[in-house]
Amino acid sequence: MEEPDDWLRYGNPWEKARP
Repeated sequence: MEEPDDWLRYGNPWEKARP
């Protein structure tokens, strides 16, 4: 999906949980 950097931008818990 989105890039790791994007996960931190969006702040989505279901995304940030993914390293």
